[in-house]
Amino acid sequence: MNELIFANPIISNLIEVIIIGLITWLVAKASGWLAVRLLTSRKFTWRRHVDEKRLLTLRSLVSAAIKVFIYIISFIVILFAFGIPGGAIVTALGLFSAGFGLGARPLINDYLAGMILIFEDQFAVGDKVEMLNIIGVVETVDLRTTHIRSTTGELYIIPNGDVRVVRNLSRGLFSVATLKVTVATKDLSKALQVLEEVADTARAQFSDLIERPEFLSIEGAISAHVELTFSAKAKYGRGARLRTQLMAMVTDALDKAEVRIIS
Repeated sequence: MNELIFANPIISNLIEVIIIGLITWLVAKASGWLAVRLLTSRKFTWRRHVDEKRLLTLRSLVSAAIKVFIYIISFIVILFAFGIPGGAIVTALGLFSAGFGLGARPLINDYLAGMILIFEDQFAVGDKVEMLNIIGVVETVDLRTTHIRSTTGELYIIPNGDVRVVRNLSRGLFSVATLKVTVATKDLSKALQVLEEVADTARAQFSDLIERPEFLSIEGAISAHVELTFSAKAKYGRGARLRTQLMAMVTDALDKAEVRIIS
């Protein structure tokens, strides 16, 4: 009885399809594990120079690539199992690719853009970025989309093909802390002297400062009041904190020098 069942070509082909489908499903489910094993293999010496966020991002890419590869191979093997000639398969795949390329151009664009974004390392999982006027933290990156959790909690799913400009807020070199102080013109000389002393003191006191604070501009118009712009370059992400510290120091120094700050 069993011999008769396996002798039937249709039943035999169906069994082969089921086995191929099961193997495909298992490999697709294990694609994440396979990607991790591949990326953390000792054979890849470059992994020593890649941080955890980069590895997590590349895992998504490799996992997706494994799934696409196994699906294509399984589809071709199934066609061969039904006795379709290789030439016909190649022709069919060519026609399908041409039709798919015309009808799914935006989708293909998303995949190509995804590969470029990931390989160029423009951002990684965990980075805080701004794209398409959306600011948030990257949660997931795959070949077609990027998932961003905004600062207000919403999840944005952005097609990679729509991303043209990326502002990576996690990879800045420095932050700027700027203060504007308005004093009476008659106190200008004294105010400049006080601010020079504050700049020297701040440079020696605050480790967040990268360089000595400077005066960016002094208004050239002659009037009863003069606005001074006091600018400092801080370590990245420390600008807001340093601005508060400088504000307290400048206010205290001008007050001790009896220079009135005009609001």
